[in-house]
Amino acid sequence: ELSDEAVSFLIHAFAIRGMNGVIIHGDTLEMAAKQVYFIQNSANNPIGFSEINVIPHSKDAMEFLGIHEWTEQAIEHIESKFPDWIPLIEEKKEQMSLFDECEK
Repeated sequence: ELSDEAVSFLIHAFAIRGMNGVIIHGDTLEMAAKQVYFIQNSANNPIGFSEINVIPHSKDAMEFLGIHEWTEQAIEHIESKFPDWIPLIEEKKEQMSLFDECEK
Protein backbone atom coordinates (compact mmCIF):
# COMPACT_ATOMS: atom_id res chain seq x y z
CA GLU A 1 0.00 0.00 0.00
CA LEU A 2 1.43 3.36 -1.02
CA SER A 3 -0.99 5.76 0.72
CA ASP A 4 -0.09 6.92 4.23
CA GLU A 5 -3.78 7.40 5.02
CA ALA A 6 -4.97 4.01 3.75
CA VAL A 7 -2.30 1.84 5.39
CA SER A 8 -3.66 2.45 8.90
CA PHE A 9 -7.11 1.25 7.78
CA LEU A 10 -5.58 -1.78 6.07
CA ILE A 11 -3.64 -2.74 9.24
CA HIS A 12 -6.79 -2.25 11.33
CA ALA A 13 -8.86 -4.42 8.96
CA PHE A 14 -6.32 -7.26 9.19
CA ALA A 15 -6.01 -7.06 12.98
CA ILE A 16 -9.72 -6.99 13.88
CA ARG A 17 -10.45 -9.98 11.64
CA GLY A 18 -7.78 -12.23 13.17
CA MET A 19 -5.89 -12.46 9.90
CA ASN A 20 -2.24 -13.32 9.26
CA GLY A 21 -0.28 -11.44 6.62
CA VAL A 22 2.46 -9.05 5.62
CA ILE A 23 1.70 -5.43 4.73
CA ILE A 24 4.39 -3.58 2.81
CA HIS A 25 3.88 0.17 3.13
CA GLY A 26 5.50 1.64 0.07
CA ASP A 27 5.87 1.17 -3.66
CA THR A 28 5.65 -2.56 -4.35
CA LEU A 29 6.43 -2.11 -8.06
CA GLU A 30 9.79 -0.49 -7.24
CA MET A 31 10.09 -2.48 -3.98
CA ALA A 32 10.89 0.71 -2.08
CA ALA A 33 9.29 0.38 1.35
CA LYS A 34 8.53 2.88 4.10
CA GLN A 35 7.68 0.22 6.71
CA VAL A 36 6.70 -3.45 6.78
CA TYR A 37 4.13 -4.90 9.18
CA PHE A 38 3.58 -8.57 10.00
CA ILE A 39 0.03 -9.23 11.22
CA GLN A 40 -0.01 -12.38 13.37
CA ASN A 41 -2.91 -14.27 14.98
CA SER A 42 -0.84 -15.93 17.74
CA ALA A 43 -3.86 -17.57 19.39
CA ASN A 44 -4.90 -19.29 16.13
CA ASN A 45 -8.41 -18.05 16.90
CA PRO A 46 -10.45 -17.20 13.77
CA ILE A 47 -12.77 -14.89 15.76
CA GLY A 48 -9.95 -13.29 17.78
CA PHE A 49 -7.71 -10.32 17.10
CA SER A 50 -4.22 -10.32 15.57
CA GLU A 51 -1.07 -8.66 16.86
CA ILE A 52 0.71 -6.04 14.78
CA ASN A 53 4.45 -6.61 14.45
CA VAL A 54 6.81 -4.00 13.00
CA ILE A 55 9.62 -5.50 10.93
CA PRO A 56 13.05 -3.88 11.50
CA HIS A 57 14.92 -2.16 8.68
CA SER A 58 17.65 -4.79 8.37
CA LYS A 59 19.50 -6.50 5.53
CA ASP A 60 17.85 -9.81 6.47
CA ALA A 61 14.38 -8.26 6.13
CA MET A 62 15.30 -6.66 2.80
CA GLU A 63 16.57 -9.96 1.38
CA PHE A 64 13.66 -12.02 2.72
CA LEU A 65 10.99 -9.61 1.41
CA GLY A 66 12.78 -8.53 -1.79
CA ILE A 67 12.93 -4.87 -0.77
CA HIS A 68 15.47 -2.73 -2.64
CA GLU A 69 15.47 0.34 -0.39
CA TRP A 70 13.91 1.89 2.72
CA THR A 71 12.41 5.32 2.02
CA GLU A 72 11.69 6.35 5.64
CA GLN A 73 13.39 6.05 9.01
CA ALA A 74 12.68 2.87 10.94
CA ILE A 75 10.05 2.98 13.66
CA GLU A 76 10.29 0.97 16.89
CA HIS A 77 10.64 -2.76 16.19
CA ILE A 78 7.72 -4.69 17.74
CA GLU A 79 7.62 -8.48 17.68
CA SER A 80 5.10 -10.87 19.26
CA LYS A 81 6.30 -14.00 21.00
CA PHE A 82 6.39 -17.20 18.98
CA PRO A 83 2.94 -18.90 19.11
CA ASP A 84 2.60 -21.84 21.49
CA TRP A 85 0.41 -23.79 19.06
CA ILE A 86 3.21 -24.15 16.47
CA PRO A 87 5.38 -27.15 17.38
CA LEU A 88 9.10 -26.52 17.48
CA ILE A 89 11.60 -29.20 16.55
CA GLU A 90 14.15 -27.79 18.95
CA GLU A 91 13.23 -26.16 22.28
CA LYS A 92 14.71 -22.71 22.83
CA LYS A 93 14.63 -20.79 26.08
CA GLU A 94 14.77 -17.36 24.46
CA GLN A 95 12.26 -15.81 22.10
CA MET A 96 12.62 -16.70 18.46
CA SER A 97 12.95 -13.85 15.97
CA LEU A 98 12.32 -13.68 12.24
CA PHE A 99 15.04 -11.11 11.74
CA ASP A 100 18.12 -9.85 13.53
CA GLU A 101 17.89 -6.44 15.16
CA CYS A 102 18.25 -3.40 12.91
CA GLU A 103 21.61 -2.92 11.31
CA LYS A 104 22.51 0.74 11.28
